[in-house]
Amino acid sequence: MANATLNQTTLSETVLIYICPHLPIEVQTLPYMANTTAQVITLLTCIGNGISCPVATVENLLVFAVILKIRSLWTVFNTSVLCLAFTDLLIAMFAQPAFIAYQTGKYISSFACISFITLALITLERHFAVFKPFHYRASVTRFRVLRVTLSGWIAWTVFSFGLRFSPNGMNLKTYSIVSSILISFTLIETVFVYIKLYNATKIKDCSVKTVKGLNPGVISKVG
Repeated sequence: MANATLNQTTLSETVLIYICPHLPIEVQTLPYMANTTAQVITLLTCIGNGISCPVATVENLLVFAVILKIRSLWTVFNTSVLCLAFTDLLIAMFAQPAFIAYQTGKYISSFACISFITLALITLERHFAVFKPFHYRASVTRFRVLRVTLSGWIAWTVFSFGLRFSPNGMNLKTYSIVSSILISFTLIETVFVYIKLYNATKIKDCSVKTVKGLNPGVISKVG
């Protein structure tokens, strides 16, 4: 009860009243209070728009194609139908994608970190393929690569969305620390592995040139 009273008091103190300079109107605004319910509804709305957007686009284009192709359908009523299809097409092509882009922009950092996870896994895969070829051929398959990659994606998604949808709100400090560690590790790993690959390639090229200089006839015959 005390918490509810405190929240109401805090909320009432954060009300901002603006007076329009041109009209005698008082506008009361409240700050957006993020909560789990609102975030879940927003996520479900984005999913619904993502499904309905391509469907509505295709349906309205089919309406245009059918009516414009069949001359007998060029009636007054179908003219109104075309106008309705045109407005629906604009919504499906511009309004819905804009809404989805705006809302998903709040979660874009999660997808950026997923890209870094994928980059780290690709770098590890290249390292094993070059420096441990026998172990790589025996243990690494397409199914295992997909399984490990999807596991990394799912783990990060659960972590980031768990922080975002937590009852206490988004913990930006924890998210920033973990994201920074992940990005730094990926960059360091990538630089280290590719420097190692470069050195290995350079040594191999020198060996090939040395053998070619000693036995040019054998090399040309093998080639």
